[in-house]
Amino acid sequence: MRVKILIVLGVLLVALGGAFTMQTNSELARVPKVQGKYLFFCCEPVQDYEVVQGDYPVSVWNIKEPGDIVYPALKKAEQKGWEFDALKIDINGRFELIKFIEE
Repeated sequence: MRVKILIVLGVLLVALGGAFTMQTNSELARVPKVQGKYLFFCCEPVQDYEVVQGDYPVSVWNIKEPGDIVYPALKKAEQKGWEFDALKIDINGRFELIKFIEE
């Protein structure tokens, strides 16, 4: 009887361990895209990146929706000719243009 319990516990531990290790980074979350650029609101990308350009915070009192930050930032980046993959925005409205590092 004791051997059967140990075998069942062993199988359960292996199954549970496999369930946690099978998760890949691409399964953690999905982020929206605007004009082909990823948007990270109040979060960090899992993939390594470098900051292309950071900018000062916009007045958060005038922001009614996320587009009030996103579209002006994308327009400014397009005018300056910066090459980037994503826009990272923190809770204060500060944004950074980032480019992912290829591994």
